Amino acid sequence: PGLEDFVRERATLGAPPINGERLKRKKGERLGLPPWLRTDIPVGENYVRLKKSLRKLKLNTVCEEARCPNVGECWGGGEGGTATATIMLLGDSC
Repeated sequence: PGLEDFVRERATLGAPPINGERLKRKKGERLGLPPWLRTDIPVGENYVRLKKSLRKLKLNTVCEEARCPNVGECWGGGEGGTATATIMLLGDSC
């Protein structure tokens, strides 16, 4: 695959143009995330249970501090059902 293939694929996925022509927004306009970067809002029994446990224990996670877009996958347990979170030992600063 060459550069042309990469550019063509980006265009079909709704990615912003590489030359930057749409990187500046018009006054009052809010640019949303492109479809290929959007994630679902985390939900589910495992996610809610883990979040409550972390709040109760006053623990900070790398996931939250870094605003990881995949937090729902890790905390929700994914296909295997095992929820995971990376705990920060020395506070809430990443």
